[in-house]
Amino acid sequence: MPATERVLTRMLEILRENLPLLRPEGGDARREYFVLYYARLLELLDGALRLAGQTKDSAPVNVLLRSALECSIDLKNLAEQPGYEYVVRAMMLENRSAVFHFRTQPAYGELVELCGKQAAEEMGQRAQNDFRTALKVATRHFPLLKNASRNLNVLNRFRIAGEEELYQTQYAVLSMVTHNDVALMAVREALDRSLDERLDRALERVQDENAYNMILRFLVDALKYKTRVFGPDDELIQACIGCLEPLREKQERKKRDRRLPEDRR
Repeated sequence: MPATERVLTRMLEILRENLPLLRPEGGDARREYFVLYYARLLELLDGALRLAGQTKDSAPVNVLLRSALECSIDLKNLAEQPGYEYVVRAMMLENRSAVFHFRTQPAYGELVELCGKQAAEEMGQRAQNDFRTALKVATRHFPLLKNASRNLNVLNRFRIAGEEELYQTQYAVLSMVTHNDVALMAVREALDRSLDERLDRALERVQDENAYNMILRFLVDALKYKTRVFGPDDELIQACIGCLEPLREKQERKKRDRRLPEDRR
């Protein structure tokens, strides 16, 4: 296991061990949603970390990293944007309403069979009304949702976070890989034909390191956002800093190695 992977695995373990200690006070929707997203982010990063280095195909890792990026943006908003819990509630109610709106979903057929068609339609109407009410509340807190197509889409959540540039760059690249962009596949195919085995392995290492760097950034950001919502946890922070010490030493060695040729001159 590469040193970077060992460090990230340990840091994930530390954060997951600490997760049960995050106990939101009753009725604090912001903290409750934060814990759900925080736990989800750790699961996504754990999956990406396990997959990195296991396959030449970067798509599976990028699928998880793209979802992790979305999750990280929602965590940032919950930590920094007052009222964002109303956006999260609207998103949840939109998903619930979709069960009735898209009637080809298996869940809708099961509801009709269990409750009867009329009862299912009434449930669908209530779900739609609940969503519309929740969206109005969310829009009062974030007016940019008012005139946007598909109000709660990913781009608008990045805009709320002030991270539209990140959406246009990193999220867009992850989406290209996730959706099997033909251009990227063609480039990879051309490289495979022209690269020898050593260069091909080097390219794979670059892909893995890129994934590790993203995972590390998401973990550090998650810890930062958790501190803003729940307050500082010095023991947890010190454990994470200690965990990252091998990476710092590795970077220092690289710097020294780069300086050595200059010193000889």
